[in-house]
Amino acid sequence: MEEEGYVLQISNINDPLTTNINWLMVNSVSEISLLYSYFTKKLFISATMSQNNNFDYIKQELFLANDTNSYLAKNTFDFSKRLNIIGLKDSQVASDPNSAEFTDFIAKFIMHSVQNMDHVLVLFTNLDTIKEVFLQIQTANELKDFEILAQGLTGSNERLAKRFSIAKRSILLGANSFWEGIDFKNCNINLVIVTKLPFESPDQADIKLREQKLRNIMTPSQI
Repeated sequence: MEEEGYVLQISNINDPLTTNINWLMVNSVSEISLLYSYFTKKLFISATMSQNNNFDYIKQELFLANDTNSYLAKNTFDFSKRLNIIGLKDSQVASDPNSAEFTDFIAKFIMHSVQNMDHVLVLFTNLDTIKEVFLQIQTANELKDFEILAQGLTGSNERLAKRFSIAKRSILLGANSFWEGIDFKNCNINLVIVTKLPFESPDQADIKLREQKLRNIMTPSQI
């Protein structure tokens, strides 16, 4: 792959629903310009387009002019009354997030922290970790009243989101697309557990593609 390519991911060779193919592109300016040419006006609406009330980053990413009109609607969600953020500080947590000890801790933490919840979203940065945690909690007696869903294991992302929303009590183990922009309809999520901050791994296919592209355009003295 140079400018673009495809990445095929299969989490479970026995389940065709765990097969995902992603299209990657380093520089999309030509494709976006072609898309824009079909429209006389362009309108973008999203809850995740601004950063600190600023649209500069998204304008750059979408190749929009600096003087493009923008509007930031008033926030109707009262974070101070409806959201609590709790940071966990525990000496028992393994320092290596890829270790079995870390996986064991996450599994036990879920089993002992969601008893009074109905909908729990657990966010990961690694599909392998999701699989290990899922294998530990799927038959746990503490979670017998929950439908446990896991990305890459129990269906497509669309099916997981739908099942999570309509189930009376459910736990969703997700990564990638479940971090932002996901719509669970009228489902009220009681608890979101972030197992690890989502820094991109250098082993990801898209990161390798961008790294190789940068190496190709840089001189040895710049690397």
